[in-house]
Amino acid sequence: MQRMSESLNTRTARWLLAFFVLLILYGSLFPFELRQVEVSGAVDAIRRLRWGISTRGDIFANLLLYLPFGAALAWALPQRGSAFGRLVLATACGALLSFSVEVTQVFLVRRVATYADVVNNTIGAFAGASLALLVKAAADRLNASDAFRLTREPVSAALVALWLATFLPPWLPPLDTSRWPAAWARLLDSPWPPWHAVALDLLGWLVVGAALRALTRPQYVYPLLVFFVAVAMVVQFTLFVGFASWTEPAGAALALVAWPVFARLGDRTQLPALFALLVVALGWRALEPFTFVAQPNSMNLVPFSDLISRGSTGFNLPLFFGKAFWYGALVWVLARRGVGALQAGFTIAALLLALEIAQLWTPADYHVSSITDP
Repeated sequence: MQRMSESLNTRTARWLLAFFVLLILYGSLFPFELRQVEVSGAVDAIRRLRWGISTRGDIFANLLLYLPFGAALAWALPQRGSAFGRLVLATACGALLSFSVEVTQVFLVRRVATYADVVNNTIGAFAGASLALLVKAAADRLNASDAFRLTREPVSAALVALWLATFLPPWLPPLDTSRWPAAWARLLDSPWPPWHAVALDLLGWLVVGAALRALTRPQYVYPLLVFFVAVAMVVQFTLFVGFASWTEPAGAALALVAWPVFARLGDRTQLPALFALLVVALGWRALEPFTFVAQPNSMNLVPFSDLISRGSTGFNLPLFFGKAFWYGALVWVLARRGVGALQAGFTIAALLLALEIAQLWTPADYHVSSITDP
C-alpha cells in the first residue's frame, strides 16, 4: 500500500511539474508580442541580458513562482542517487528554465530580461526543492503519525497554505515602520466592510478548519485555527497594513466563534453544508449586485490574462492563490464525499463556466466575464 501511495505521489508531482512549467512560460512570455531585435547569434542574445536590480515585488513574485516548480521537480525525480544530487539537479533545471525564459524575453515587447531574475528564480527553485526533500525525508515518520497527517492529506495542507497566501499583497510594500501609524489611522477612519465580504472571509476560515480537521486530531484543530488567524492578522496589520481592511479581522473573529458549532457537525452534514455555502458564496460574488443588461457583453477567451501584469512581475499571485483556494475547496469537498477527482474537477469547471456565461448579462463596470475561472 505504501508503494502505491509513493507511486501516486510521484505521478501527481509530475502532473504538477508540467502545470508549473506551463504556468511559468505563460506568465513570463504573455502577451507573446515579438519585437524586432537585430542579433548576430545566440551569444549576442545572451549578452543583451542586463545586470539590473529587481524590485522587491519582482523578487517576491519570482521566488513564489519557482518555489512550487522546484518542489514538484525534486519530488518527481527518480529516487536513485542522493537527496543532495536531486537538490542540485532541481536547482540547475530551475536556473536553466529561468535563463531560457530571460533570453526569450529579449525578443518580447514590454519585457525586461535580467540576470537578477535568473538568480531570484534559481533561489526559488532551490527553496522549493529543499522543502520537498525535507518533507520526503520525514515521510515515513509523518505517515506513521496520527497527530499530523501532512503527507496523507496533501490537498488539505495545500488548501491551508493557499488561504494564508491570499493575505499577501500583489507586491511587497516597503518595510518602513514609520508608515504604520498613518496606515492604522486610515484604517480606523475607513468604513465598515460589506457583510458579504465578511461572510466570504468567514467561509474561507471554515474551509481551513475543515482542512485542519482532516490533517490532525480533533482537539488540535481549534488551537491551530487560532494560531493561523493570529499569524495572518499580525502580518496583515504590520507588514501589509497598507493593504488591510476590517474585512479580515471581522471574518476571522466570526470564524473563531462559529467553528466550535460548525465542528460538531459530522462529515455527512459538514461537507455538504460547506459545499452549499461555497456555491452560494461564489455565485453571489459572481453576480452581485444582481443587476442585468439587455445585451450580453463579450467573454475574455485568453486564459489568465486578468492575472498577468503587462510588466515584468508576471502573475498577480495572491489573486491566483485565491482562485486556486476557492475552486480547489469545491473539488476537495466533492472528492471527500466519494466523487472522483477528475469528475469533481470537470463538475466545478462546468459550474464556473455557467457563472461566467451568466456574467455576460451583468454590467461591465461590475464584472468582466473570462475563461480564466473555469
